Amino acid sequence: MREGSLIEVSGLRVQYGNSVALENVSFQVHAGERIAVVGPNGAGKSTLFHTLAGLKKAQAGSVLMHSTSNNPLNIAFLPQRPTLDWTFPMSVLDAVQLGLSLKLSRH
Repeated sequence: MREGSLIEVSGLRVQYGNSVALENVSFQVHAGERIAVVGPNGAGKSTLFHTLAGLKKAQAGSVLMHSTSNNPLNIAFLPQRPTLDWTFPMSVLDAVQLGLSLKLSRH
């Protein structure tokens, strides 16, 4: 690890079935750096972030996250398309009323 490295990715390979999404991806992110991941649709950007967040398993390679007292590592992930279960049997009004009834029952 180079001094100040917070994220290290080495030889990363990620597949969906027989389709290779990422092949031999390696990079480091150091304290204070700002990076951008750019590429056309289907290039593997989302797959890379899913893998970094631990949501997708790599078939090969490694992802190392380093944290120190001077550089606490906080990772957040905001998906491109949030999933919403439209069949959930509760309206917004129902949810608000449930919250109110729970609050009133505690007093």
